[in-house]
Amino acid sequence: MPEPENASFPQVSPLLDVKIDGPWQRFYADEWLPVTFHLKRTDGDLRSVRLHALECDDTNVVLDIDMFQHGIVLRPDETYRFKIPVMVK
Repeated sequence: MPEPENASFPQVSPLLDVKIDGPWQRFYADEWLPVTFHLKRTDGDLRSVRLHALECDDTNVVLDIDMFQHGIVLRPDETYRFKIPVMVK
């Protein structure tokens, strides 16, 4: 359904700031790379965020989430950092 030309939508701030870190200079296809995810709950909203899953839509990217802890709750201004292996085919 097309949207009207004069439609305006409220600016929505993200619930989480996400940064990823890894040794990119040594990253080769078909090899596992330890990638660190830094999540920070923005403090503009008083609601908590629960992290249920971690997935990637790109079928060439494989995330090894066997040891990933599901159900983490982040409250405003809290941070959570975790490392998982990632492989690009």
